[in-house]
Amino acid sequence: MTRIRKVHTTYATLASTGCMLSLFAASGFAQAAAAPDATDRVLDKIAIFAERICPSPNKAGSEQINVESAEAKVELSKLLRLAANVGAKASGAHIGEEHVGPLQKDLAELIKQSVDCKERVAESLISRLLGPTASHGTKADNSVASETSTPGMSPRDMAIRGDNYSYGRKGFPVSVSEAIKWYTKAAKQGDSHGAVGLGRILSESTSDLGLRYDEAFDWFSKADAKGDPDGTAGIGLIYFLRGDYTKARQFIQAAAARGSADGEFRMATFYLDGTAGEPQNEELARELFMKAAAKHHSEAENNLGVMYAKGQGGLTRDEGEAESWFTKAWNDDKNSDGESRLGWAYEAGFNPFPKSDKEALRWYTIGALKPGHSTSKWNVGKMYEQGRGGLTPSDTEAVGWYKKAADEGESMGMVDLARMYEEGRGGLPRNEAQANALYRKAAADGNAFARNRLVQRGLSW
Repeated sequence: MTRIRKVHTTYATLASTGCMLSLFAASGFAQAAAAPDATDRVLDKIAIFAERICPSPNKAGSEQINVESAEAKVELSKLLRLAANVGAKASGAHIGEEHVGPLQKDLAELIKQSVDCKERVAESLISRLLGPTASHGTKADNSVASETSTPGMSPRDMAIRGDNYSYGRKGFPVSVSEAIKWYTKAAKQGDSHGAVGLGRILSESTSDLGLRYDEAFDWFSKADAKGDPDGTAGIGLIYFLRGDYTKARQFIQAAAARGSADGEFRMATFYLDGTAGEPQNEELARELFMKAAAKHHSEAENNLGVMYAKGQGGLTRDEGEAESWFTKAWNDDKNSDGESRLGWAYEAGFNPFPKSDKEALRWYTIGALKPGHSTSKWNVGKMYEQGRGGLTPSDTEAVGWYKKAADEGESMGMVDLARMYEEGRGGLPRNEAQANALYRKAAADGNAFARNRLVQRGLSW
């Protein structure tokens, strides 16, 4: 599964604005999420299994499995047990363990015959494991026009499911494609939270959908028309991204006044940096970050961590408190990596942080020692490769950290690990096939470096 809104994707914004904290990655449209019911859990597992067994040029390594393999048999057996636990027999499905082998052969034939592989495989498994009346949005679709009907779930439930996939909550994997699917279902049925979620993704470089500011603006406007202040903040975001700071401030200020966490966060960045026509005021920025953080806005939580680390906004410098806020941010959004952000501030020397590779490495290392902080791991690898921050240059150490980052879904870790395979460095054998597989995996995650490298090598992604 791909990870979205990685911290490193915001660095271009930092460099172009010259500001450390003016990050307009639109997380924080967060609301309390209800746990999915057991049947939906099975349906999600079926969709994931269909994704893994259906051929795709973008798949690499362990992502693709042969439907007739022992691994697939194990996965099907697990699905069978899950289905039994939700009362599949009562719904009319009577498949047992002895039928797994024949089912594999049936699916293999279906894959050969079907153009819409993932949809057909999912439909077949749903019918056999859960019964003919079970339904879920299983169609694999990379557009904003996927189907909307999902019996048993309200539009708001669908939007919350989108949050779960977008932020990695409730045990769900982070997946932009699944988030898009569920936000679209909700938005198409008039749910403002779904419209905001969809608008956010369309306004970010997070998927193959690409940047679609006009469509994002339309979805934010639909949410705004329903009285959702997060929609109002989204309209302000689009104006900001297009360089109309007067209108951006107008809408974002209105959203903040109506209690939008994202509006509060964005106004805080204006005051922190003295941008969009607002005078610089660190104390007011801190207050607004606090308001947004109280609503579990992960970007606001990260920025409070940075402010505590530096002692800004009237705060006493306290690295322990900084770490506490970074942890809160990661708990609310599994894409978050506050230590990496702070390390980057020192590495680049963003005002008010002095340029210091040693301080950058220290914070990258703090983050890298935590599970799931893949961007920090990648940054530690980079520092080892370049011999910075007091480190002795070591390709072997770099490879180890790139692999750890790649294993946790960091696309830049995949890119640099691929480069090491391509060049036969860090104790790795020269392996073009492995390099290409990693480039393709990163490219599927939307990584521009990987896509460009594949084009240079005359390969598709």
